[in-house]
Amino acid sequence: MTTAHETFPVLGLPEWDGCRGATMRGGTGSLTHSLIHSYVAGDDRRTPPTLVFGQCTERSQHAPVLSNLLGSGRRSTQARVLGTEAFAAEVEGVAVEGIRRRWADSRLNEARFLWRGGFHVAVASWERPLDEEFFASLGVVDLAP
Repeated sequence: MTTAHETFPVLGLPEWDGCRGATMRGGTGSLTHSLIHSYVAGDDRRTPPTLVFGQCTERSQHAPVLSNLLGSGRRSTQARVLGTEAFAAEVEGVAVEGIRRRWADSRLNEARFLWRGGFHVAVASWERPLDEEFFASLGVVDLAP
């Protein structure tokens, strides 16, 4: 029997030392087609997220990811994009290529890429660089309570 974890592996930060925030799943029946989950610095879940991941089998989740990161009421939702650039990184020891958007507010970072050949991943962060070290720290996570 195939588990949901095997059919929809979730990319995140296995070694995160803060709290995990909300998780929202979309799908049909027991199948997951999209998922958004967040990470909070420290141990107060009411704190706005530091990182938000979105993952989908069909399309990028960058818009809801940014909405979840910026929508806390404590951050400007009027972020202005300065441009995009291609990037290459290593995730789980495998090379990935994607798009990184540069923002007028340098505290905001966003990247999008394909993972494991078919999962569209979008990640946005607040005051945390999405650099080589960050991508190397990513792996499959279990979001079960």
